[in-house]
Amino acid sequence: SASTSGNTDSPEGTLDALMQALVCKQEIGWRDQSDKIIVVATDEEFHYAGDGKLAGILVPNDGECHMSGHNYSHYHVLDYPSMHQIAEKVRENKFNIVFTVTNKVRPIYETLANIIGSTARVDTLQDEDSTTIINLIDKVYSDIRSSVELRVERMSDFIEIDLYSKCENKTEFKTNKCTFKGRPDITFYANIRLKSCPKDRSLWDQKIKIGLANINESVEIDLRMDCECECERADKIAKNSAECHNAGTFACGICAACNGNRTGDQCECDPEKPIDPKDPEAHCKHPEITNTCSGRGFCECGKCNCFVGFSGDYCQYDDSNCHPDNDKNFKICNGNGRCLEAKCNCSKGFTGKYCDCPTDNQTCTTTTNGQQQVCSGEGKCVCGQCECNTSSQTGKYCQICPRCESQAYCDLMLSCVPKICELYGTNCTESCDRFDYKLVDKLTDLMANNTDGLLTFVNQCRNRTLNNECDISFTYERTDDEINKRLSFKITKLDKSCAEKVNLVVVSGSVISGIILVGLALLLIWKLIAEILDRKEFARFQQELSKANWEQSENPLYKEAKSTFTNPTFGLREKSMKRISRLTDRISRRFDFNK
Repeated sequence: SASTSGNTDSPEGTLDALMQALVCKQEIGWRDQSDKIIVVATDEEFHYAGDGKLAGILVPNDGECHMSGHNYSHYHVLDYPSMHQIAEKVRENKFNIVFTVTNKVRPIYETLANIIGSTARVDTLQDEDSTTIINLIDKVYSDIRSSVELRVERMSDFIEIDLYSKCENKTEFKTNKCTFKGRPDITFYANIRLKSCPKDRSLWDQKIKIGLANINESVEIDLRMDCECECERADKIAKNSAECHNAGTFACGICAACNGNRTGDQCECDPEKPIDPKDPEAHCKHPEITNTCSGRGFCECGKCNCFVGFSGDYCQYDDSNCHPDNDKNFKICNGNGRCLEAKCNCSKGFTGKYCDCPTDNQTCTTTTNGQQQVCSGEGKCVCGQCECNTSSQTGKYCQICPRCESQAYCDLMLSCVPKICELYGTNCTESCDRFDYKLVDKLTDLMANNTDGLLTFVNQCRNRTLNNECDISFTYERTDDEINKRLSFKITKLDKSCAEKVNLVVVSGSVISGIILVGLALLLIWKLIAEILDRKEFARFQQELSKANWEQSENPLYKEAKSTFTNPTFGLREKSMKRISRLTDRISRRFDFNK
């Protein structure tokens, strides 16, 4: 039965109506201690602050009551209220707002509800169905009666307050809201802290207000800030105290003020140039960095004393940028330069980020075939080390190519190692004097480099025997002694595998026998299936024969060869004779007396 009204355009004046319902206490009839619930039901979005300009209304909404005869009288004078104005009035007057809206505009009202806070709720309004509104009002009322929420309504910026309660638990925890069942006694504790003292002494006396979120009840706390200590009184202060090197005022256990330009915790610093006593660390602060000594040292008598790993007049340079992260010795610039402004300034003959790269190729040069070559002609010198052209090249100077020489060494062992020659099926034709070898059970790890000038490589050899009937394989570990210029081999996993000879007679006989056996088996299976089918057919024939019912009857196609004519003028005697004749014929046909 509620009356409705609407604007000319699509957005409605919802916030105008909501503002008047919130602030017109006497006109609406709100009681101070009542649980206040306002239901907003709409299917359109709302106008908000600034939209009044479209109608030439520039005066902001004043948040006051302007009701006249149950109507809003200042719709053409004041602009629409803002969402934050609505939220402020809801919190100030302890209202619960229920928005029942259609899905089309629900996101807009959810935004407004989020600004208002926990006392605002949004649900979907179904067409011609008031059940949603009724259920929402019931839920809001149940929430009000089953929960209590405190809010700090008035507090100074110099104060910080935390609320604690046990609610219905055994342990106390930080919260401003408790839910409950029944009518329990719930106690809240307020922890009030003074963050800082205001310079204005008149602000030392404060009033704090803590109230219920949805009921107009609150507690006011009178607070006085204790911002002056007893030791700060004039009779407790010692000027030119020995505690301050006779150059400052000692109060409350510290040197509160130093004389002249002296600085330091005990006024111990007397720099050559003046230092502002209001900022004793002024000379330790970089013009572009806020922290004293860039936060990497401490100021001592106007100069920065930097922590280890930092340098500069203001400790602004990080020396860790001048050595690699994996350098456990923290050797600055690899010992080949100086760290200036967090960068390495390398000495002559070195380059690189950490001065670790020599500029010449001396460390990459070796003598090959009587000539000096960089990386044996198989690579390039990068930062004092050889980078080989291909992955098959290795060694300090790219002088070793295990893959290139592997087949040559396999062939050499086939011709000089007796055990391998025996497997190969021939006598050894060469000598193994050029290298040392030993047959072992197990080899070391692949490509293991020894720091004593030994390089180790592992390779596997595979060959067919001379008669081409078997395969032989073995694995060797090759060690290059660059100091003594000697090769040594460890050989293992000697293996010879031969395929067995095939007996053609046996194989062909087996194949023919198999074919014959398969054919016989198929014939037997066919014969067995035919026999089973025949037996089933004969049994069915016998069953039908036993059910047959034989009877005798005249052939309907039979016609007697004899024709009989009757004189119509003949009397009864002739008719009787005719009947006797027909009866005799029938009896003759039914009983064949000749048989």
